[in-house]
Amino acid sequence: MAGPEPLRVYRVVVERQRVTAEGVARELGAPVVEVKRALQELVRNELVREVPGGGGEHVAVPPGAAEARLLAPIQLIINDFEVQAEGIRAELAQFQEVHDEAVRGRHAEFRVLPDMDLINAEVARAAEGCRLEVMTAQSGGRRPAATLEGVWDQTVGMLKRGVKIRTIYQHTARFDQATRRYVERVCEWGGEVRTLEEFFERMIVFDREVAFIPAEGNRQVAVEVRQPAVLEFLIGVFERSWVRGRPFEGATSSSDVAALVGDIRLSIIRMLADGETDGAIARRMGMGVRTCRGHIAKIYESFGARSRCHLGVLISRSGLLE
Repeated sequence: MAGPEPLRVYRVVVERQRVTAEGVARELGAPVVEVKRALQELVRNELVREVPGGGGEHVAVPPGAAEARLLAPIQLIINDFEVQAEGIRAELAQFQEVHDEAVRGRHAEFRVLPDMDLINAEVARAAEGCRLEVMTAQSGGRRPAATLEGVWDQTVGMLKRGVKIRTIYQHTARFDQATRRYVERVCEWGGEVRTLEEFFERMIVFDREVAFIPAEGNRQVAVEVRQPAVLEFLIGVFERSWVRGRPFEGATSSSDVAALVGDIRLSIIRMLADGETDGAIARRMGMGVRTCRGHIAKIYESFGARSRCHLGVLISRSGLLE
């Protein structure tokens, strides 16, 4: 109906009130076939109607009346869609309520994360939103190469954004090649790493707003902490350990190795004096039991001890622990 011919024909019909196709054709100087085609189109769109018994005469219909008739079925469809839309809104509102409740729960002061998939997802979410600072304590000695590679993109992404990253490992991590390579890459991008012979459990804090700590000994369950007083306590523990740590940039000199071994063995001596088992000492020092027993053998040798009991007496007499 958008062409000029139906409009011209409609104007003539309105002006003449009752017309035939031949009369319109004469007035417009157009072929009768084209005028009849235009009239048929106008009739279909209810802008013109044929006069019953009028010998092919047509009269005009006001567009307002045609609009009401033409749009009536469309309006019914619109009304049906509106009913459907309202039903969808009502259904989604229930899901929105569940979503909002879950989000509130996610940002509770304490939240248990019961499996590794959820732990990794929440840590990744916190890392993505981190703006200023990350503090990480990774006890347990060496970390698997696959684990280090898996977190590299996340780590370097934060460093590129200008996030300050500080990490504490145990001294034993320095003797692992994969860990040394990872630390070198972190330091190249501006991260800082230090090591201690022994410290608290694993922990990671983002922007001093949220921390993740283990909830069980196997580290398969974690707690997300947002409680300000607890966060302040955890950050204080980290800062005190950071001050005590030895800088670690990947490479370790022979003199550093001697000092590190000295620190490690002194810690083992303390635990031996406390009556800890070889397995417990190994876990706390982040090393294998065989490696731990090698250090203990050297300690026996250095003290000239013949038994565990004898060693305890010698340690006590030495004044070393004081």
